[in-house]
Amino acid sequence: PGDKVIFSAGEYRNELYLNDSKPWSADNPTIFIAEAPGKVIIKGSDVVQGWQRLDESRYSKDWQSEPSQVFVDGIALIQLGGTIFGGFPNDPASSYNKMHKENGGIWPGRISYSVGAEMPKDSFYFDKDMRKLIISVSTNPNQRKIEVSARRRPFFAERVSGIVLDGLVFEHSNTSVSLRGAAVTIIGNDNIIRNVKVLHADLAGIQTVGDRNQLLNSVANYSGQMGVTMRGTNNRVVGVDASYNNARGFNKWWEAGGFKFVGDGGLQVSEFIGNTAIGNRGDGIWFDWQNRNNLIQGNVSAYNSGFGIHYELSQSGVIQDNYVYGNGQRGIYLRDSANCWITHNLVIGNDLEGIVAVYTGQKDSKGVEFGAENTKVYSNIVGWNNGGALIMPKGASKLGEADGNVYLGSQKSIKFSLGYPATLSPAVYLLRDWNKISALDVGSTVGDMPIPNEISDRLTKKIAITNWSAIQNAALSLRKEKRASFKNDLLPGGQIEVVGPRKIK
Repeated sequence: PGDKVIFSAGEYRNELYLNDSKPWSADNPTIFIAEAPGKVIIKGSDVVQGWQRLDESRYSKDWQSEPSQVFVDGIALIQLGGTIFGGFPNDPASSYNKMHKENGGIWPGRISYSVGAEMPKDSFYFDKDMRKLIISVSTNPNQRKIEVSARRRPFFAERVSGIVLDGLVFEHSNTSVSLRGAAVTIIGNDNIIRNVKVLHADLAGIQTVGDRNQLLNSVANYSGQMGVTMRGTNNRVVGVDASYNNARGFNKWWEAGGFKFVGDGGLQVSEFIGNTAIGNRGDGIWFDWQNRNNLIQGNVSAYNSGFGIHYELSQSGVIQDNYVYGNGQRGIYLRDSANCWITHNLVIGNDLEGIVAVYTGQKDSKGVEFGAENTKVYSNIVGWNNGGALIMPKGASKLGEADGNVYLGSQKSIKFSLGYPATLSPAVYLLRDWNKISALDVGSTVGDMPIPNEISDRLTKKIAITNWSAIQNAALSLRKEKRASFKNDLLPGGQIEVVGPRKIK
């Protein structure tokens, strides 16, 4: 405790493990730092040589325990017939067998394989009976750099405080074979991860559990399941990139994607600011189950296959000044989440609705409804979302408020409803009809206009968008033309104050 461990540039193949057997303290921080940031790579894999040729494309190596990853010159091979969490799906007694059966189980991306069947090129299989690792590659692996995941986690610290990771790069892990969790895991209070990269983890990239932890200016990309998971109180996630995760095809309705905050109260009284979630196979940003009083501000969530921002069965979130576009499902989605603010966001070109807040009556473990009352949707720009513009919670004790918004697009994308559209609660396509049935958005405006070409082109090609001036200027002009006014008139991209029920200092 209190040491500063400085890593020279290079590649390290070790597992760093810390536990509570020493008096770790935030007042006497213990620092693990790269002498040259980004030049220290700590790997959970080993370089493997001595492959025996089986036929023109298959090679084998004696191997004692199942690996979850094999890389050839840095490129991942496809896993055939793998198992996770101590035997799933081959173990009939596994508790995971019953989960999400209606949509493919927890790991629908798994590729089944029978011994003796033809192996596709660039794949690997572990034969547990023969204790052999078999790879199918196009060239002699003894002339390539073959890396096989061998260590559960390259960094693991439990019941610690005052740990600082700074400037290190972590790659590869073998977590999923027996455990859930992340390649870089810190359990304890008052710890800091900054300027760290975690790439190609077999399950999650980065995980912290505890209070007053900080994850800053870091990267968790190309993980097998998800980029970042965290829980605790008074935590900060700032400037983190969790993109292109769920490479192994886990079920997005279970745990997969960019960021997910869940378990034991999830994330509470915390800041999630200036982060990026792009191209994940799942939701970009997901707060699930009993998260509370969080500020979600200034983030980008784009081109994820699921929802852009998902705040579910939680309360009192301030979702503000975010850019949410090109996602495969809804842009911003709240389910049974009461007392939330959705303000000053730009929600464009998502494949389902732009902003959705719904009430289903779900209860917590004590039988108390989460509720969906007092949803406030203020001063957002919502446009060209394929499923419509806005759904507000039908059946909640207090409907909530919506005003000062700018809705752009055609009649198809400018659609409103109370609850999911149904025979007894049909969608409407005119703002005046929406005002009539809901008494909402009386100070909002609508613009029937095509999407700007430069925005449309980037959405089609799934390119990150940094210049939104064409849409922002159109929204401002529309307000001026229609003489619309609202007390919170600032649009996304401006310097804005938190207008929600609390302001985190």
